[in-house]
Amino acid sequence: MGRHFCKSFPFVTVLLSCFMASCVAAAAQANDPGTPATSAYVYVGWYLGQWLNFSDYISGYSVASDGSLQPLTGFPVSGPSGGLVSIRNFVFGDDVGNDIATYTRSPDGSLRETSMVNENQYAPQDYDMGIYALNPDRSGQTLTTVLSCGSCDSYIIPLTVESNGQLSFDADLPPSQGAAKWSGVFSFAPDNRFAYTEFWQEGASEFRRNSDGTLTYVGGTASAPPPPSLFGADACLPGDIASSVSTRYVGIAWWSGIYCSDGPAYEFATYTESADGSLQLLPNSAFTPQVIEWSMAFDPSGQYLAIAGCAGQNYCSGRSAAVQIYKLQINGTLTPVGGVQTVNTTDEFTNVQWDSAGHVYALGNPVNCTHNICTSDFYIYNFDGQNLTLAPGSPHLLTNVDGLAVARQP
Repeated sequence: MGRHFCKSFPFVTVLLSCFMASCVAAAAQANDPGTPATSAYVYVGWYLGQWLNFSDYISGYSVASDGSLQPLTGFPVSGPSGGLVSIRNFVFGDDVGNDIATYTRSPDGSLRETSMVNENQYAPQDYDMGIYALNPDRSGQTLTTVLSCGSCDSYIIPLTVESNGQLSFDADLPPSQGAAKWSGVFSFAPDNRFAYTEFWQEGASEFRRNSDGTLTYVGGTASAPPPPSLFGADACLPGDIASSVSTRYVGIAWWSGIYCSDGPAYEFATYTESADGSLQLLPNSAFTPQVIEWSMAFDPSGQYLAIAGCAGQNYCSGRSAAVQIYKLQINGTLTPVGGVQTVNTTDEFTNVQWDSAGHVYALGNPVNCTHNICTSDFYIYNFDGQNLTLAPGSPHLLTNVDGLAVARQP
């Protein structure tokens, strides 16, 4: 998403101070002495300008215990804002090129850029390569990045997160090279010994995480066989992978396609992580969610999985983004909790995240682009263990979204 869709200029400069949120509602909350205490900080990356001639910014918000959103002072901050991730008291963003910035987060949620690295210098080849994803491991000590160009091999480069947030690279550790391009998004095992990513021509790819933070490719489809067909059409293309932090269960969403079947097939299955990192299909765990998945994430406890995308089973049913929560049972199966939450303001949710206070964050696909200005709806839900309810002030209108990071409060 983000700058690959459009570049723009704001309607008026005054919008900068509360760009990307429902400013009227946020201002009212800021003046309300009864506003609940902050439970998380949210950082939204965005841009102004035209492709190859743009400026990056980050806006910051506090999230109250009731899920309401209000802008933080001192924003926007100028700097790389793509692919935002939060690690401890740092936020990292890239320029969808080769630079990665470190932003140090203060207790009040404010950010200041404290370092910058150009990752291209670590790749054996650098023609037309760009950063695909920033992946914090479970320890928060390593930021695994992926450089690729769409027509060349990928390089998986581990950057050590120093105590001050500076990113460093050990030149004696050659980057892992992919035989073909990976998506760039990794899910790490709970014990941090393995990592998984989807690769459409090969299936779910398994990597061993070494003590120095590097990743070594182990295997592909054999490490995670697709589930049996539920529709008479095979599913063989992994769309997304999520591992629970508290168990050895890993969930994979599977699709059909030219590599396995021309018919529509979409299903979800749970896998058990073996001692060698391979993923064993859990019998009778396959099912077809009511939401076609575009993003999914376990909550910090590892007990609940949010599946976000669009309403439907094989095809999206019109302009209807959707999200549903599933509970991970002790036997590894997933059962739905509450009903499907659908909205008709956007066609799909492309990013879903959690904080530690039971809030679910769902970002809508930019569907309204006028004069190169693209808008997205940002929803915050409260989850009580049984139901999702819309938080006060949601949805919030965001413009030219480039990145989203949720910094959880202890």
